[in-house]
Amino acid sequence: YPLRRQRQMCIRDSIQADNQVIDEISGLIKFNDSILRHIILQRTKAYTESSVMMNREKTNKEEAH
Repeated sequence: YPLRRQRQMCIRDSIQADNQVIDEISGLIKFNDSILRHIILQRTKAYTESSVMMNREKTNKEEAH
């Protein structure tokens, strides 16, 4: 069964919220047909540094100039 080529996107977000808000967000994501995969991680420490993907994008932009 051939797959149609569609635009795909990866989004990484970091939020601070209580369990009630996380449960609500999880429910909204779960029943959204346009979101195929998701993962919600709970951390004890906030990570504020740039992601590897963001650093790579910045490096590519700098090399282009």
